[in-house]
Amino acid sequence: MAAGPQPNIQIQGDPSEWNKAFGPNVFTLYNAGSGTFAIYYFEIWNYDYSQKLATMKQNKNLYGVGHFDVQKILASNVEPQRGLEATSQLATSPDEVLEYNVKGGYISTSDTPIITFESATTYKVTMGRKPFNELDWDETPYISDWNFAGSGLHTINDPCDWMTDWNYDTTKSALTGVYPSEYNNAAYVDAKVRKIRYDEQYTLSAINLVNVIGGTDLQLGSLRVESYGAGGSLLDNITIDNLQSNGGGPNTANCGSDAINDEYLAITAQVGPAMLGLDTNTAYYYVWFSPRNNISILGCQNIGAATNIWRFDIDQGECNDFTPIQLSWMNSYGFRDYFTFQKRNDNSINVTRDEYYELPGTWNSNTFDINEYDRGRRIFSQSAEETWTLRTGYLTDLEMQYLKNLILSADVNYHIVGDNVTWHAATLETNRWIERTYRKDKLFQLEVTIKVSNNTTTQRG
Repeated sequence: MAAGPQPNIQIQGDPSEWNKAFGPNVFTLYNAGSGTFAIYYFEIWNYDYSQKLATMKQNKNLYGVGHFDVQKILASNVEPQRGLEATSQLATSPDEVLEYNVKGGYISTSDTPIITFESATTYKVTMGRKPFNELDWDETPYISDWNFAGSGLHTINDPCDWMTDWNYDTTKSALTGVYPSEYNNAAYVDAKVRKIRYDEQYTLSAINLVNVIGGTDLQLGSLRVESYGAGGSLLDNITIDNLQSNGGGPNTANCGSDAINDEYLAITAQVGPAMLGLDTNTAYYYVWFSPRNNISILGCQNIGAATNIWRFDIDQGECNDFTPIQLSWMNSYGFRDYFTFQKRNDNSINVTRDEYYELPGTWNSNTFDINEYDRGRRIFSQSAEETWTLRTGYLTDLEMQYLKNLILSADVNYHIVGDNVTWHAATLETNRWIERTYRKDKLFQLEVTIKVSNNTTTQRG
């Protein structure tokens, strides 16, 4: 007897190619065939189908479709990357970005899963958050667009943004001093400007992809840094190629162009002045990623800037500042943002002791004696929790909005600027955000309390 029509399960709706893990990521399956079945079946695989990450199944809803929200599964497969601030050059993204595939089908009458489709392309998520009502994250601003030139240099169409919550723009025309010639193109209209101390650490992250319209998409070619003195003289001109030997990749040789997948989907660069080895007379400097050009024609020549302008102004603070303490936290994209608290900071240790009473005397000796220094009440165990209370100076409205993301972050580290280069894990104790509207700028101050994640080591008494 011939078999009847079979179900043909397909994707009716799916998330965008790039998305954030913490937020709805819904796949909708429907039956394009005429066969009947009871249960939809769904699988999530890693980028090369070498590892199955999850299996899901559910009954059809009243409209005959199945909605699978894979948010929790994706969120459990990404995590903050530790030690990004210790990156001397570049770092890839093995933890905070995930590339995955999906398969789908149905459960047959014999309880056997039948796969009827595999995803035609991979999906990517960063360890970021988005509003509960947004299904897709618009990744377009974070991948630069270039116009293909078959016999010359590609031309910039639209530079990309960095993976940071500092998204406040200064017009390029308002920049004092000079800026690199790579930014002469009219496509570069705005700049991201931050103040930084010479010995602060800072990282910037970007999607490792360049969209070449009419050509083959390319990866980021190199990190570029130019620093200038107060009079506008060029002090440093640094190029760090996006190679595995420099911590990036995935290309293994200069001019390489390997496929970009999984841990290479995003590139992070250490851009702190001291870590870059910038001249101590630096007044300001610029940081950008450049793309690789048409490899078959021009080799691996780096041209222009793939990213928007990012400028740092060296500012050592005020004479009445306290010891600056820098916080690093996971931003809404899953990467790192920074701010330095330079006003009064309070460090405290709270010790909790478990005691017991021991009868005085030399009970375990040939003779019995009681010494005046014998201790009756003794410490069996104790724990010591260390906290810091940190304060800012007066903040601009933009800085205060930026720091709201610190309060929302679940991963915070701190660093005592100038004393060492070590970052310590901490838990943010401040759990309230109160914003009041004022008529003038710079009337905000912020106080936060952090608890050191690892207790201070103590001894038994």
